[in-house]
Amino acid sequence: MLQRKREIKLFDPALLGTAVKQSFVKLHPGALVKNPVMFTVEIGTAVMLVVVMVQLATGDLTQGQLWYNMTIFSILFLTVLFANFAEALAEARGKAQAESLRRTREETPAKKLNDTAAGFGG
Repeated sequence: MLQRKREIKLFDPALLGTAVKQSFVKLHPGALVKNPVMFTVEIGTAVMLVVVMVQLATGDLTQGQLWYNMTIFSILFLTVLFANFAEALAEARGKAQAESLRRTREETPAKKLNDTAAGFGG
């Protein structure tokens, strides 16, 4: 009996491409409101973006150094982006595994035995 085993790789290019696209789609506040922690981080990211833009436009340093505020903005943005990426990758892997199980069910051969062939006949 020939058995095929196909693993879903962690860094499968098809899954990664889908996950990268979905991680940017999930930046929408409507999608993030379901996750209160990441939604709060996204709000902080938006606030820091406004602070950085105001500093770039006016040169005002009352809100701290520009490089510091840009660093905070970058860290917050990458945090939300990587959290979305991890969630999207997990969803893509789950969907791929479910599809693989569906295909396995369709491809698995079965031999139906009647009662006499199974030794129950009389």
